[in-house]
Amino acid sequence: MSQPVMSEFPGPADPSATPRAETTEPPATQDVPEPPARASGRRALFAKAVLAGTAALFTRAAFAEPAEASEETREGEAAAQGAVLAKTSSIPLHGGKIIKGRYVVTQPSKGVFRCFTAKCTHMGCTVATISGGTINCPCHGSRFSISDGHVVRGPATRSLPKKKIKVRKGVIRLA
Repeated sequence: MSQPVMSEFPGPADPSATPRAETTEPPATQDVPEPPARASGRRALFAKAVLAGTAALFTRAAFAEPAEASEETREGEAAAQGAVLAKTSSIPLHGGKIIKGRYVVTQPSKGVFRCFTAKCTHMGCTVATISGGTINCPCHGSRFSISDGHVVRGPATRSLPKKKIKVRKGVIRLA
Protein backbone atom coordinates (compact mmCIF):
# COMPACT_ATOMS: atom_id res chain seq x y z
CA MET A 1 0.00 0.00 0.00
CA SER A 2 1.41 3.42 -0.86
CA GLN A 3 1.63 6.35 1.52
CA PRO A 4 -0.62 9.37 0.92
CA VAL A 5 1.12 12.47 -0.34
CA MET A 6 0.01 15.85 1.00
CA SER A 7 -0.38 18.65 -1.51
CA GLU A 8 1.59 21.72 -0.47
CA PHE A 9 -0.61 24.25 -2.23
CA PRO A 10 -4.15 24.38 -1.00
CA GLY A 11 -5.30 26.41 -3.98
CA PRO A 12 -7.91 29.20 -4.00
CA ALA A 13 -9.63 30.39 -0.86
CA ASP A 14 -12.30 27.82 -1.34
CA PRO A 15 -13.42 25.93 1.77
CA SER A 16 -13.26 22.73 -0.19
CA ALA A 17 -9.67 23.51 -1.12
CA THR A 18 -8.13 22.12 2.03
CA PRO A 19 -5.02 19.99 1.87
CA ARG A 20 -6.07 16.55 0.79
CA ALA A 21 -4.38 13.26 0.68
CA GLU A 22 -3.61 11.91 -2.73
CA THR A 23 -3.19 8.20 -3.11
CA THR A 24 -2.30 6.01 -5.97
CA GLU A 25 -5.00 3.52 -4.96
CA PRO A 26 -8.71 3.95 -5.37
CA PRO A 27 -10.55 4.98 -2.21
CA ALA A 28 -11.44 2.07 0.02
CA THR A 29 -15.09 1.11 0.09
CA GLN A 30 -16.73 0.10 3.31
CA ASP A 31 -17.95 -3.49 3.32
CA VAL A 32 -21.66 -3.43 3.99
CA PRO A 33 -23.32 -6.80 4.21
CA GLU A 34 -26.11 -7.30 1.75
CA PRO A 35 -29.52 -7.98 3.19
CA PRO A 36 -30.42 -11.67 3.10
CA ALA A 37 -32.34 -12.76 0.06
CA ARG A 38 -36.01 -13.08 0.82
CA ALA A 39 -37.83 -16.28 0.09
CA SER A 40 -40.47 -16.24 -2.55
CA GLY A 41 -43.98 -15.31 -1.42
CA ARG A 42 -45.19 -18.91 -1.15
CA ARG A 43 -42.11 -20.11 0.70
CA ALA A 44 -42.26 -17.25 3.17
CA LEU A 45 -45.96 -17.86 3.79
CA PHE A 46 -45.35 -21.59 4.26
CA ALA A 47 -42.44 -20.98 6.64
CA LYS A 48 -44.54 -18.58 8.73
CA ALA A 49 -47.41 -21.07 8.85
CA VAL A 50 -45.09 -23.86 9.99
CA LEU A 51 -43.55 -21.66 12.69
CA ALA A 52 -46.96 -20.49 13.91
CA GLY A 53 -48.27 -24.06 14.02
CA THR A 54 -45.22 -25.30 15.89
CA ALA A 55 -45.46 -22.47 18.41
CA ALA A 56 -49.16 -23.17 18.94
CA LEU A 57 -48.48 -26.88 19.44
CA PHE A 58 -45.77 -26.30 22.05
CA THR A 59 -47.83 -23.66 23.82
CA ARG A 60 -50.81 -26.02 23.98
CA ALA A 61 -48.65 -28.86 25.28
CA ALA A 62 -47.02 -26.67 27.92
CA PHE A 63 -50.28 -25.38 29.33
CA ALA A 64 -52.50 -28.41 28.76
CA GLU A 65 -54.62 -29.52 31.65
CA PRO A 66 -55.23 -33.20 32.34
CA ALA A 67 -58.38 -34.54 30.76
CA GLU A 68 -61.24 -35.44 33.03
CA ALA A 69 -62.45 -39.00 33.16
CA SER A 70 -65.34 -39.75 30.84
CA GLU A 71 -68.57 -41.37 31.95
CA GLU A 72 -67.40 -44.66 30.40
CA THR A 73 -64.19 -44.58 32.42
CA ARG A 74 -66.05 -43.87 35.66
CA GLU A 75 -68.55 -46.65 34.97
CA GLY A 76 -65.72 -49.06 34.11
CA GLU A 77 -63.96 -48.29 37.39
CA ALA A 78 -67.20 -48.68 39.32
CA ALA A 79 -67.75 -52.07 37.67
CA ALA A 80 -64.16 -53.03 38.52
CA GLN A 81 -64.76 -52.37 42.21
CA GLY A 82 -65.17 -55.70 43.83
CA ALA A 83 -63.69 -57.43 40.78
CA VAL A 84 -61.48 -60.41 41.53
CA LEU A 85 -57.83 -59.56 40.90
CA ALA A 86 -56.10 -62.79 41.87
CA LYS A 87 -55.98 -65.66 44.29
CA THR A 88 -53.60 -65.16 47.19
CA SER A 89 -51.81 -68.38 46.23
CA SER A 90 -50.85 -66.87 42.83
CA ILE A 91 -48.97 -63.92 44.38
CA PRO A 92 -45.37 -64.89 45.25
CA LEU A 93 -43.91 -63.96 48.64
CA HIS A 94 -41.53 -60.94 48.29
CA GLY A 95 -42.83 -60.49 44.76
CA GLY A 96 -46.02 -59.78 42.92
CA LYS A 97 -48.07 -60.08 39.78
CA ILE A 98 -49.24 -57.61 37.14
CA ILE A 99 -52.97 -58.03 36.62
CA LYS A 100 -54.59 -57.18 33.26
CA GLY A 101 -51.93 -54.50 32.64
CA ARG A 102 -53.82 -52.21 35.04
CA TYR A 103 -52.92 -53.35 38.56
CA VAL A 104 -49.92 -54.70 40.43
CA VAL A 105 -50.62 -56.93 43.42
CA THR A 106 -47.66 -57.64 45.69
CA GLN A 107 -46.94 -59.71 48.81
CA PRO A 108 -44.07 -57.93 50.60
CA SER A 109 -44.36 -60.23 53.64
CA LYS A 110 -46.27 -63.43 54.35
CA GLY A 111 -50.02 -62.81 54.22
CA VAL A 112 -49.67 -59.04 53.53
CA PHE A 113 -50.96 -57.93 50.14
CA ARG A 114 -50.75 -54.55 48.45
CA CYS A 115 -52.20 -53.23 45.22
CA PHE A 116 -51.00 -50.37 43.01
CA THR A 117 -51.77 -49.05 39.57
CA ALA A 118 -49.53 -50.56 36.89
CA LYS A 119 -48.95 -47.16 35.27
CA CYS A 120 -45.51 -45.63 35.91
CA THR A 121 -45.73 -42.12 37.36
CA HIS A 122 -42.84 -40.89 35.18
CA MET A 123 -44.27 -41.10 31.64
CA GLY A 124 -47.25 -43.43 31.96
CA CYS A 125 -45.71 -46.67 30.68
CA THR A 126 -47.09 -49.92 32.05
CA VAL A 127 -44.71 -51.55 34.51
CA ALA A 128 -43.43 -54.88 33.21
CA THR A 129 -41.67 -56.91 35.89
CA ILE A 130 -41.45 -57.46 39.61
CA SER A 131 -38.12 -58.64 40.98
CA GLY A 132 -35.69 -57.98 43.81
CA GLY A 133 -38.37 -56.29 45.90
CA THR A 134 -39.21 -53.70 43.22
CA ILE A 135 -41.85 -53.09 40.56
CA ASN A 136 -39.93 -52.21 37.40
CA CYS A 137 -40.79 -49.93 34.49
CA PRO A 138 -39.18 -50.91 31.17
CA CYS A 139 -39.37 -47.47 29.53
CA HIS A 140 -36.89 -45.41 31.56
CA GLY A 141 -35.85 -47.73 34.39
CA SER A 142 -37.95 -46.43 37.28
CA ARG A 143 -38.32 -48.85 40.19
CA PHE A 144 -40.94 -48.84 42.94
CA SER A 145 -41.05 -50.63 46.29
CA ILE A 146 -43.37 -53.65 46.51
CA SER A 147 -44.18 -52.63 50.11
CA ASP A 148 -45.65 -49.18 49.61
CA GLY A 149 -45.01 -48.17 45.98
CA HIS A 150 -42.44 -45.46 46.79
CA VAL A 151 -39.75 -44.64 44.23
CA VAL A 152 -36.61 -46.69 44.76
CA ARG A 153 -34.90 -45.47 41.57
CA GLY A 154 -35.92 -42.67 39.20
CA PRO A 155 -36.50 -40.94 36.91
CA ALA A 156 -40.01 -41.19 38.42
CA THR A 157 -40.47 -38.85 41.40
CA ARG A 158 -43.93 -39.93 42.65
CA SER A 159 -44.98 -43.22 44.20
CA LEU A 160 -47.30 -45.60 42.41
CA PRO A 161 -50.89 -44.82 43.44
CA LYS A 162 -52.30 -47.36 45.87
CA LYS A 163 -55.56 -49.22 45.23
CA LYS A 164 -57.75 -50.45 48.06
CA ILE A 165 -58.25 -54.19 48.14
CA LYS A 166 -60.09 -56.78 50.23
CA VAL A 167 -58.65 -60.19 50.92
CA ARG A 168 -61.18 -62.86 51.87
CA LYS A 169 -61.07 -66.65 51.61
CA GLY A 170 -57.91 -66.65 49.51
CA VAL A 171 -59.27 -64.14 46.95
CA ILE A 172 -58.00 -60.59 46.38
CA ARG A 173 -60.63 -58.09 45.17
CA LEU A 174 -60.73 -54.36 44.55
CA ALA A 175 -62.44 -52.65 47.47
